[in-house]
Amino acid sequence: MSFPLLPPIDTIDPRLPYNNLCDHYGAISVARNYCGYGGQPWLEGLWQHGCFPPWMDEGPDAFPYAHVYNARVEWGKVFVARRAEAVLLRNQGYKRVEAIGMPFIYLPKLDVERRPGALLVVPNHSLPGMGFADLTVMDAYADFIQSIRGHFSTVVASVHSGCLANGYWIRQFEERGIPWVLGADIKDRNALLRMQMLFSQFEYVTTNAWGSHVPYALHTGAKLTVCGPVPKQSAGTLLNDAGFGGDRSLAAYYVSKRYADQETRFLASFHRQPHEGVVDKELASSILGCECKRSPEELMDLFAWSTKGRVVDVAVRAKNKIIRAGNRITRGVRAGFLRSK
Repeated sequence: MSFPLLPPIDTIDPRLPYNNLCDHYGAISVARNYCGYGGQPWLEGLWQHGCFPPWMDEGPDAFPYAHVYNARVEWGKVFVARRAEAVLLRNQGYKRVEAIGMPFIYLPKLDVERRPGALLVVPNHSLPGMGFADLTVMDAYADFIQSIRGHFSTVVASVHSGCLANGYWIRQFEERGIPWVLGADIKDRNALLRMQMLFSQFEYVTTNAWGSHVPYALHTGAKLTVCGPVPKQSAGTLLNDAGFGGDRSLAAYYVSKRYADQETRFLASFHRQPHEGVVDKELASSILGCECKRSPEELMDLFAWSTKGRVVDVAVRAKNKIIRAGNRITRGVRAGFLRSK
């Protein structure tokens, strides 16, 4: 049997009506399996798919939910991980916000073997069209991994599909004889399960920067470290990510010294050599919003997948149509295309 054991890539059909980034990495599919729901895979609103760092619960004023795919008006649904995130969004004018935890916590329990002494390397990832500002750092990070290989029985790298598209990390690892596997792919229905299976089969996981993979790995019980050179991104490049919604101040914050200092303080206990990894399931539960996890029945209602939920949703959709029609008329009047009576 090959190692690591992974589910196949199951590409989400782009013709299906997945909206608002909700099924990135197969989130809706995870929820449908959890609920035993076989109906239409549709969710009106936004379910957070990226795990934002806890230090952002206190600011800045701009928050990475205010993007072009999400409406702030009364009928827009927003599902987030933590209660603090829900409070922050309500203070910013979102009317229908629920903290329900990250999609990752709705995966079923796995029965896989964790290999002693095995290290999974998860470098920070890019997205197609969102390159790193300094590509030389990738060689430096691969050199660092090469230098510590002797501490482990096996070393495997996990490369995000965005980096694969950009041509990142593959050469660096292959030149040093480090095997790699495809990690998360936004359009893979099995992406979250793939991450869960990866992190569950390695005793150690190391990365060079914050990302959703940090709490995911901790949640599975892997020994985590955050260390090594980090490729930087520019504020201009980050604006290519729809999640920033063209917000230059938010993009600038992500590449600022303030953000770097906050990240360093929060992850201080994990800044050590990869063979000295730390297990912290409690921190992972807090970050992923495990205390906000809903039962299948509750999730069905919130997503309007149940009879109770659909009754509420019908009224909401009717209100949507009225609001949208009014907005179109208002814009038409202002533009001079329509005349008010």
